[in-house]
Amino acid sequence: MTCRIVLIEDLAAPHAAEAAEHVGPLGGWLDERLPGWRTSARPVFVRRANGEEIARDDDPERIARLTPDEGEIVSVLVLPADPVTIGITIAINLAISLALTALSSILFPPPEQPAFEKAPKAGTVFASSVPPNPNRRHEPLPILYGALTYTLDLAAAPYSYYEDNEQYVVALLCVTCGECEINAVLAGETNVDDLPDGVAEWKAYGPADHGQVHGRIGDDFGIWEDMVTSPDVDSLDLRSATQEQKLDIPTEFIAPDTIRLLAAGDRVEAFEAGATIVVSGSASNNGGFTIAAVTKAAGHTDLDVTSGVADEAPTPSLLRAFSNDAIATRNGRQQVWKIAEDPALGTLGLAAGDVVQVTAAGGVDQTGTVVEYSYRPDYTEGETVAGNHTLKLRNPAGGLEVGVFSDFTVYEMSDPPTFDVSGIPRWTGPFRVTKAGQSINRIGLDLVFPAGLYKASPTTGELMEDTAEFRFQCQQIDTDGNPVGDWQTVDYAISTTDVLGSGAGADPLNTPIRLTETIFVGTGEWRIRGRRTNEESAEASDQSRCVWEFLKGQRILRNRPVYGPTTILACRFKISAGLSGKAVGSIRASAQRRLPQIRTPYDGTTLGLSRSPVRALYDICCNPDYGLGLDPAVFLNLSELRAARTLHTGAGLHFDHVFTSQSSAWEAMAIALQPALAKPSIVDGRVTVLQEGPKAARTMMFSPINVLPGTLKVAFGFRNDGDPDGVRIISHQADSLAEVESIFPATSVRPTEQRIYGLTDSAVADDLAKVRWRERARAQTLVELSVRGDGRIPRRGDRVGLSWPTFGWGDACVLVEVDGLDLLLDRPVPDISGGSRWAAIRTETGGVVGPVAMTKTGPRRITLAADPGVELFVLGGAQEPTHIAIGRGSGFLMDLTVEEIAQGDDGGARIRAKGYVESVWDGTVFEALET
Repeated sequence: MTCRIVLIEDLAAPHAAEAAEHVGPLGGWLDERLPGWRTSARPVFVRRANGEEIARDDDPERIARLTPDEGEIVSVLVLPADPVTIGITIAINLAISLALTALSSILFPPPEQPAFEKAPKAGTVFASSVPPNPNRRHEPLPILYGALTYTLDLAAAPYSYYEDNEQYVVALLCVTCGECEINAVLAGETNVDDLPDGVAEWKAYGPADHGQVHGRIGDDFGIWEDMVTSPDVDSLDLRSATQEQKLDIPTEFIAPDTIRLLAAGDRVEAFEAGATIVVSGSASNNGGFTIAAVTKAAGHTDLDVTSGVADEAPTPSLLRAFSNDAIATRNGRQQVWKIAEDPALGTLGLAAGDVVQVTAAGGVDQTGTVVEYSYRPDYTEGETVAGNHTLKLRNPAGGLEVGVFSDFTVYEMSDPPTFDVSGIPRWTGPFRVTKAGQSINRIGLDLVFPAGLYKASPTTGELMEDTAEFRFQCQQIDTDGNPVGDWQTVDYAISTTDVLGSGAGADPLNTPIRLTETIFVGTGEWRIRGRRTNEESAEASDQSRCVWEFLKGQRILRNRPVYGPTTILACRFKISAGLSGKAVGSIRASAQRRLPQIRTPYDGTTLGLSRSPVRALYDICCNPDYGLGLDPAVFLNLSELRAARTLHTGAGLHFDHVFTSQSSAWEAMAIALQPALAKPSIVDGRVTVLQEGPKAARTMMFSPINVLPGTLKVAFGFRNDGDPDGVRIISHQADSLAEVESIFPATSVRPTEQRIYGLTDSAVADDLAKVRWRERARAQTLVELSVRGDGRIPRRGDRVGLSWPTFGWGDACVLVEVDGLDLLLDRPVPDISGGSRWAAIRTETGGVVGPVAMTKTGPRRITLAADPGVELFVLGGAQEPTHIAIGRGSGFLMDLTVEEIAQGDDGGARIRAKGYVESVWDGTVFEALET
């Protein structure tokens, strides 16, 4: 089984974890990727998706034997050999959590950032445990931070209904996970609060209001929260009509009053009590009969015609008696027979709708309608050697069988009688109200008289009221659509004045009539059919045409969580007041998120309006529903987060964004801090913020005293022809989410582009473009160096100084003798006036170490201030002696910003930094970010 493994070795950068796919026990992958892991000095921890955690020191062989499940994610954490030495106290749970959240961007291409113009997709985010929206499963729920106006996603299927001859549309929409404040609701471009009274109404419900379950919103807002609209009914005419057909059905006549039709379901729907039928083609029962009652059973239908029936059995015609055994299985209410016939005698020639009788040993005797028949021959060297029959019967009389049976015989009912059902009322339908598996307890019928309901006086032409009468029948069915109960009848008489009213102030009689009728049924799955029971007028001046516009089912409301901890917006619009369907289908909200304060313990109940990037990060880390659910006291540096929040607020920097696609938590934190020119980081095992911007002071100074010899590298980067000549920053408008471009300098024709999600202030975007161009336009100073020891490792983003000597070279010497740090040279050491004395040492490979501070301790003797860290060779040995240059030095100072720190197992670190230029921030909003 293929599992997914995420490996994190650098605790300072869990987002840089490595991932792979593996089949088989975990030990094979570990042996290949981490040789010697069973006995390594570095502790190894393994966590499975089910929460099981195993330490290598407890049972390495158990880890090696683990065989993860198909698709399971397994995290492997490798700690430093001596965590205390390098000052890391990171908790294992945090490292694993961040490694897992990085997995989606490691194993798969990073998800494209959501298009702001697209409506959010409901589902989950941050691999969260929020229940998916019932109408949009498996897609992320939107999560809003800051303040935006954006298109909302449906939380339930919208539906329409008629009341007082007005049409209304109801919609439930998901605004965001968590709580927010809605300032305005827009239909298209129109603020619905500006519409006339009664045209639109809305109300927001937070997690505590709806309790995540059905019922509370509906009771408060007066709607149904889970309505299903059938796709089968869409503006169908309901007319008074009769059958015009003749049916050939195998039949058994049972004296004195029963006609048993060997069929069921839709094949016999035309027969109903009170109808008259005419039988022909039988031996003894030709003629007319009036049906007194209809009784349906498995596989057959009995018509009670009171009298006049003579005994007459159906005539079976033998199709084939099989010598091979038949295998019987059942599929719902279907009987399935499979026969492997050897030798093959060919197909039975049956088709769907044929009625057959099958018998077998053990008293098996079934009569039923063929649902499906297939025949497949087997060949050997081009010759047919066997045949395979599959026969499926619907609801066979005689019951369903399971097992292996001999003496299997198939008969076809030949020469069935013909039933003339002309004159029996014709139904529209039946139609299934919901999809299989959806239970309802109410059925809604939307009926429309598009031209009105009235008669015209043949003498005066005056319009007069009219009445239309209808009959609907509902029948409970099983999941397969088979009836499990009798038809239940509901009659309606709809008159003009019942809908339009009468007297002064009533609408004209030729006004279109719209109404919704509700049928209360028992809990279950249902189908329905309908027809008009009174005749429509044939006069051109009369109007009574009725259209069955929609069929709806009100699903049983669930008391388990369905919404998740979200804010739900309930809306009702009066469509007949002139609102366009396009506008109602594009509902947007102007909303601002409520977030918890940065404190411990996490308190999801005390919330306040916020656009803070850092409070968004805090929510992502600590929210138990869609975030990581971390304990802020253990995993977050709260004092530094609060300081960063205060800094951003003072500079007027905000994060306004809605997450609509699945992201890792680390990606989400990075996106949240982008508008504030900050990044998330882990320092000493806690999440904190690395802030760009002016730095008031250096946090550390590097010089030959604390830099490992031979590790300093300084490089300078210069712009080339063809490089970008400017910077383009893409931000968004908060009220429309339209993209906004900020380009600096304005004359740029080939700018490089950076897209900042959550940035909605164009002035800030303009300043950011200016800062990024100033950085690019200057020559870049890049420095690498290595250090070792407590207190010598800075943090990413720190401003540090580099103090290093330059040289005025004196004489070159050859090493004669070594005694610790005392070196004897082959010639006198020159006297140097002014400045410091330094020695540069050439290594055996031709490289240079130093300069290293030195003191003259004799005519040809010097003492180094520090171990140069390379092997030295003396004159007269087998190796070329070490060459040393001695000269005068003068210091220089360089300001740097630390970009990367790679920590080693020996307590040291490799540091990469770039030149720090404070003037890039001058005259921009980011001057206020000084730390």
